[in-house]
Amino acid sequence: MFDSRTFGESEGTPRQLEDPLGKASDIGAAVSALRVDERLAGTSVVALGVCAGAGYMARAVADDPRIRAFAGVAGVYPDAAAATADPAVRERGRRARERRLATGVVETIPAVAADNADVAMPLREAPWGPTNPNCGWTLPAKSTSTTTRR
Repeated sequence: MFDSRTFGESEGTPRQLEDPLGKASDIGAAVSALRVDERLAGTSVVALGVCAGAGYMARAVADDPRIRAFAGVAGVYPDAAAATADPAVRERGRRARERRLATGVVETIPAVAADNADVAMPLREAPWGPTNPNCGWTLPAKSTSTTTRR
């Protein structure tokens, strides 16, 4: 596991920038680091991506023959040609980028929020989990340690 650029302990600005191609490139850099680790000599690199990470991983796997296997869990595999982003959200992002480049001021646009207000990806399911009545999760009557899908 590693933090891609602008996230966690990794460097880069603006912080928490969603950059799919950059994340795929970071995966390739992580593979390069694994390949030079003598403790891993002779082993195969396999990849796991979860949610949006599955999409980034799929791109990295397509570009990098050193990754021998791939699994995606609850993957998001966007199709740029079919994307129908809200024009207002797209315009807000464009203005935020221009402002950052001109002044260095970073505006963070939340990806999701419980009330779906002022977000980049308004989804009925957000935020995910058993506490959201729109998510489709229920707790079984006899157990609080597992969840099931409706």
